[in-house]
Amino acid sequence: MNKYNKFFEHEHLAWLSDIHLNFLSGTTMLKFCYSLRENKNIDGVLISGDIAEGNSIERYLGYLEDMINKPIYFVLGNHDRYHSSFLEVNKSMKRFSPPRNISDNLHWVTNSGVIGLNQKVCLIGNDGWYDCQLGNYFDSSYSMNDWEFISEVKNLDKTQRLRMFQEIAKNAASDISLKLELAIEKYDKIIMITHIPPFMENARFRGQQTEPKILPFYTCKVMGDTLLNTMKQNPHKKLVVLCGHSHGFARFQPLPNLVAYTSYAEYGNPKISEIVHIQ
Repeated sequence: MNKYNKFFEHEHLAWLSDIHLNFLSGTTMLKFCYSLRENKNIDGVLISGDIAEGNSIERYLGYLEDMINKPIYFVLGNHDRYHSSFLEVNKSMKRFSPPRNISDNLHWVTNSGVIGLNQKVCLIGNDGWYDCQLGNYFDSSYSMNDWEFISEVKNLDKTQRLRMFQEIAKNAASDISLKLELAIEKYDKIIMITHIPPFMENARFRGQQTEPKILPFYTCKVMGDTLLNTMKQNPHKKLVVLCGHSHGFARFQPLPNLVAYTSYAEYGNPKISEIVHIQ
């Protein structure tokens, strides 16, 4: 991972999440992409995961690149590995990050360093994963499609799944910890994209807090703890976290210099969650 990756200065980025392009008709997808392309108020796009599925993610990313014709900074969600694997999807996505990046406009932020957006603001991110530390994991009968559609997770029992999920989540938090340290050295404001909400308060659906039996699969406590610890030590720096996964809007500000947003999302009806002003 390169320490810093400077592209060009941005003023306004459109934040998208859980757009699930594989659920769209061709006409709907065309209209959505065209609206982003023609929007004069944005000069790039952020996507916090769940773009398509593992066996189609490259094709849909290519479509977005061709149709939007603006820089696209993305992380992956759990759906982006369906009908494939962590290993295979990660391997294919590395083509969209330094040093191999084959695209001028597609940037997998997970495998990138600190991305400068202007002299004072930067972007970092990691796909993330749920670590099952919040809620009632072993008492929960809730089932995720992840366990059937991602090859490494198939045939694992509950204890084995927990061990795997927590290892992925811990590695994601470690990656963000390093990127935060590097970002804080050079920038005043940091924008972070990830798929899984790092705080319980960010895991909401239809205006309600996610219930305890579901919460283990919709939060990443180790990521949240990492963000809190780092930003407490750097009160003069600002961190804005953009996440998805739960499909319900939420805003949570645990520290004066740390605020986390979760995007509203609806299958078959992708929208801009927010216009992020880079300042």
